[in-house]
Amino acid sequence: MTSSPSSTLTNHQAYNSFLAARALIEELVRQGVDTFFVAPGSRSSPLVAAIDAHPDTRVFVHFDERGASFAALGFGRGARRPAALVTTSGSAVANAFPAVVEASTDAVPLILITADRPWFLRQTGSNQTIDQVKIFGDYPRYHCDLAAPVGDPGLRNWIRAAAQAAVAARSMKGPAHLNCQFDEPLTPVRDGDTTVYIDPAEAPGISEWIASGAPWIRNVASTDGLDRSALTELAEALATSRRGLAVVGALPDPYQVEAAKTFTNHLGLPVLADPLSGLRVRGDGVRGLVVNYDQLLAVPRFAEGQEADLIIMIGGRLVSKSLLQFIERSTAPCYQVMPQSYPFQPGDRPVIRVDGDLPAEPGVVSPADCDPLWFGRWMAADEAVGDLFDASLQGEPLAARTVIQTAGSRAAVFAGNSMPVRDIDRFGGVKADASIYANRGASGIDGNVATSVGLAAAEERPVVALLGDLTLLHDINSLALARGSEYPVIIVVVNNDGGGIFSFLPIARHDEIFEPYFGTPHGFDFAAAAAQFRLPHLLVTGAADLKGIIGECLDRGESTLIELRSSRDANLELHRQLTRLASEVLGQ
Repeated sequence: MTSSPSSTLTNHQAYNSFLAARALIEELVRQGVDTFFVAPGSRSSPLVAAIDAHPDTRVFVHFDERGASFAALGFGRGARRPAALVTTSGSAVANAFPAVVEASTDAVPLILITADRPWFLRQTGSNQTIDQVKIFGDYPRYHCDLAAPVGDPGLRNWIRAAAQAAVAARSMKGPAHLNCQFDEPLTPVRDGDTTVYIDPAEAPGISEWIASGAPWIRNVASTDGLDRSALTELAEALATSRRGLAVVGALPDPYQVEAAKTFTNHLGLPVLADPLSGLRVRGDGVRGLVVNYDQLLAVPRFAEGQEADLIIMIGGRLVSKSLLQFIERSTAPCYQVMPQSYPFQPGDRPVIRVDGDLPAEPGVVSPADCDPLWFGRWMAADEAVGDLFDASLQGEPLAARTVIQTAGSRAAVFAGNSMPVRDIDRFGGVKADASIYANRGASGIDGNVATSVGLAAAEERPVVALLGDLTLLHDINSLALARGSEYPVIIVVVNNDGGGIFSFLPIARHDEIFEPYFGTPHGFDFAAAAAQFRLPHLLVTGAADLKGIIGECLDRGESTLIELRSSRDANLELHRQLTRLASEVLGQ
């Protein structure tokens, strides 16, 4: 029930704290931040009560702040708008740092609302108190240390900070941090036998804002794209190019994907499309699409024979090391059209950067006069290696291809770091209605399970996640999130008893230190872990069986852990064999 507080209660610190929390949450919801990932704690009680009291909030509760923060990150990645993480004070806040780093480096909107002791308890030895002011350094796009509110100005400051955090996270694409000081008492106010649920509409100084229903700051986003003049130099370069190449990296927004599709189709160049670009679609998708470039460029003679005279890069970072090295070695002019807010430099070479979003129409840029023989070699080579993969894949490469093809339009795909995302890049091929995600900002293996759960909440459909065994061990607490997910999360874990990616590095030749320090065999399987979190567990010994099993899990609509046994040594030899076969089919 709601009751009007007495004049005595209006001077009560708990009244001030809960009123400020209510106002802050109200403004966040008006800004479109209606999804909250909450980790339990005492100091954050006013925030939790305010979230619970709001009729338009969606709440997920998880006991692990690191997992909760990555779930919020996953939501922001899939929904392209921020969710909020709510934590108590102390080391709970520090557990969110990895997710903040990922959100900042990969331009993912995220808001962190951390409860803190009031300023006069800092540096006094007060329990569960650390320095939380700018604890995340320069990674957030916005930070505000909010003092416990006193009177109307203090309350309005909380509302303004909430608005600024939401606008920064959304428009500047990254994390924003609100550090909220709360003094005791932290429990809701009691007026005799009645709990007083504070209605901000009754608070002096903000009642007008409450009645308006409008956000404190109304931000109108612009998607007008690049100015026509910004493309003039690129148009001139295209006019003299015969071997131009379009490279499309990660594109998180659907309108960017469509603009890139229109732009590259207009150019008429070979298009090397990263798995996170959204362009890996045959049929009515991108003309000139090359999806097997990672394997093609791993064949030295092919890469040397396909030197470009112009490279146009669109979007964010790339998964493929072979492609990055190809661009870095090239002496061709390289133009970067960057629709995201973070810098991406393709190796140690000069570039011409064009900042902004691609225009909906190409405008002043005319189609390229591409050498048909050179263009044809890209297309023929891509088809030949694709046919080779169709006939020859097995083991972990086949698992990557199967996840992509089986998910289809039924589920989004999350690619774990280390080998899974690289295998999806090299062997994944194409599929319709592709939604492929990965945490490539810092490329960490932390929080990948939780990110998948947040993606499912954002997309409101199942997610199939392909992860390595160390990645799953690193985030095993988040299986609790998968168990409680409204939309099923099908986790395919490749268990090769350690860090498979290190077998591909020069350090693998040093037997005396490789296995204990890099291979790091653990000897675990995941049946007991699945049972602990009440998840079905399916053991698969052959990748060929995955297609039917993933399909059955999607039909059943229940989060499931599928464990594929593999061998690091066998996987290394398989990758080498596929490169040898690719060299043969390319006549190299």
